[in-house]
Amino acid sequence: MMVLNFYAIIKNYLLVGTDDRSEFSVGVYDRYGDGANDITILKQLYKTQIKQLAKHIGVPNHIVNKPSSADVFGMSLPNEELIGLSYLKLDYILCGIGSRVEDDVIASKSGVQPYVVESVRKAMKDASFVASLSLSLPPL
Repeated sequence: MMVLNFYAIIKNYLLVGTDDRSEFSVGVYDRYGDGANDITILKQLYKTQIKQLAKHIGVPNHIVNKPSSADVFGMSLPNEELIGLSYLKLDYILCGIGSRVEDDVIASKSGVQPYVVESVRKAMKDASFVASLSLSLPPL
């Protein structure tokens, strides 16, 4: 990211981030990796919405269906395994939480146990706390 930022600065470019609402909400991103950017055009979209959009605009299936992973070279676990949920279920839960639906209803509609919804709520709270720390720390 330092190299990309260096070239962006000398060429007067902006780095476009790939963060999405699903991963950002539960803290599955690296603020010095995929979070180190100037603009994030996908941050308000859930992962499942991004995949739908990609299919709609003609992105090749091998790219759309490639498992999301923190490792550029594909040698680490897919994010769904790290999260412990498919993006479809995670997005149902996040959408339900955002719409203030009761946890038992979210669990029933998304096909998970109620403790899973509570785990997602906790991950959201933890991610929000970490994000607030990075915003409130004075520069070095």
